[in-house]
Amino acid sequence: MNATFKVDKRNEAIEEIAETLNKCEFLIIFEIQDRINKLVLCIQTEELEIEYTEVDRKRMETFLKQLKDKVYNKSDIDELIEELSYM
Repeated sequence: MNATFKVDKRNEAIEEIAETLNKCEFLIIFEIQDRINKLVLCIQTEELEIEYTEVDRKRMETFLKQLKDKVYNKSDIDELIEELSYM
């Protein structure tokens, strides 16, 4: 018998990024870059560098709103959502 299931990579990314943000002591880079045909959330802490990519603004906004529910410092996410509205 074969079992098939789908893994949601977005939820995994949300969990990993939220954990990183909640544990970091110093956030060096936390921004969205508009690259050719994609938006990239760039995060650099004292220990890690993370890039998360979405294909359009609406999907990135949805991702950020879901991430906001998981992080302690919600104002950082609010700033990114606002910045995203000007891209």
